[in-house]
Amino acid sequence: MHALRLCLLTICLVAQIALPSAAIAGFPEGIVAFRAGDYKKAYAEWLPAAKSGDPRAQANIGLLYRRGYGVKKNFAKAAAWYERAAEQDYGKAQYSLGLMHSKGQGVEKSEAAAIKLYLSAAENGYARAQYVIALRLDKAKGVKRDAVEALKWLSLCITNSKGKLKSSALKARKRIASKMSKKELSEAKKLIRAYLTSQ
Repeated sequence: MHALRLCLLTICLVAQIALPSAAIAGFPEGIVAFRAGDYKKAYAEWLPAAKSGDPRAQANIGLLYRRGYGVKKNFAKAAAWYERAAEQDYGKAQYSLGLMHSKGQGVEKSEAAAIKLYLSAAENGYARAQYVIALRLDKAKGVKRDAVEALKWLSLCITNSKGKLKSSALKARKRIASKMSKKELSEAKKLIRAYLTSQ
């Protein structure tokens, strides 16, 4: 597990080094402004980075437009910014764009598109997407029921999350695992190991 986290940290650092310096400049200041509730300043700090291709900034600009923080609420612009970040395999943006497809906000309402985006975000390590896709697999909501896959995603979510999300994933995993055979549990463990070694 330590090796996986070290690998993910290395990937994040390499990704930041690969970005133009303009994409990094202003991003931390935007975070500080956002947390202080100064959304207009956050927008001003993140926009140059977003335009330079920083997927974190693009996703954050999408959030501002989706919520109407510091800018006029505009689902179409939010979706466009999320799309730019999602195309760079940024899990948080893929998940957010999936939510917009699920609700038909700024994009065509499509559960199929939402599920595809949730799955991409889950594969990119975004814990909330791992949780959502697991619940959909367990309840057969938009996908074929697959308890083994559901257990895999919940286990990965637990590894990648904290707080309420981790607690919810632990409860869901316990509930699902209690209904599974030893063979299914063994298969789920194999899938988890295979996923972790591929990352």
